[in-house]
Amino acid sequence: MKILVSATLGGGSAGTWYAIETAKRFQARGHQVWYLSRRGHSALERARAAGLPTIDHIDLEEKSPFKFYGNLRRLIDLLRRHSPDVILAHGGEDHAAWGLAKAMRAPEVALIRVRALDPKPPKRHPMSIWLHSRATDMIVTANSRHFTAYQGRLRIP
Repeated sequence: MKILVSATLGGGSAGTWYAIETAKRFQARGHQVWYLSRRGHSALERARAAGLPTIDHIDLEEKSPFKFYGNLRRLIDLLRRHSPDVILAHGGEDHAAWGLAKAMRAPEVALIRVRALDPKPPKRHPMSIWLHSRATDMIVTANSRHFTAYQGRLRIP
């Protein structure tokens, strides 16, 4: 299976550690894995040191609409070049960008939102509801509070 792990989280966070460890374990089981993070993140060096192929030419934390559009085009290009079966989106920015890219060009790719230690509940606005209920195939939560928030606030099973 081809798996793209997208984690633009802070370099020293527990979420970043989890993303790298998950990617390493998938690779050890024979899956083809890529690790996407922002250029300059310390996590990128740790992923490379762990033997993971990395992608660092996309900044999903960019707030400029013009740069976001350019990054969205790069994501769509990645979908064409690598044809991943699964995308694990570890950050909110990752999730939103990959949800749009999937909806535009690759509805067959499984998008999994990994929600670890972020204390904020999911937002209940139309874009968030669409993203979680239509573009996302699975949500992995770290605790029952997040699980309950997704079921209650967004009515996602």
